[in-house]
Amino acid sequence: MKAEIKKIFSLDVKNLVEFVPDNPSTFSISLRLVIGPAGEAAEETFDVDVCTPEWLMQHFRGDSVVLLRHKILVNSFDFARIKQFIERYVRYCEGDTWQEVALKLSRIGRWEFEDYTP
Repeated sequence: MKAEIKKIFSLDVKNLVEFVPDNPSTFSISLRLVIGPAGEAAEETFDVDVCTPEWLMQHFRGDSVVLLRHKILVNSFDFARIKQFIERYVRYCEGDTWQEVALKLSRIGRWEFEDYTP
């Protein structure tokens, strides 16, 4: 089974293609990835933050140990390059079941069903 990106958008900005951060060297923006099994209508969300090293330094100053999950580190905001990176990652996420695929996808973004137990 393979994954397919259905949509990428942000709750922070309307147009990711035209977005320019107020401070291009120090920013963080959240992206929502809508992904599902390839060729199927089903979809689930994965949330990821895209930020610069400078933003991290400002927000984690003083911490000697930081666990970074669900973050993509960039030097500048270039939506085309970020999208290409995400598409390449998703393309290589395969498994026998959707659960296996979604667990691999959850390494890049917080899966809406991460840590869910019925």
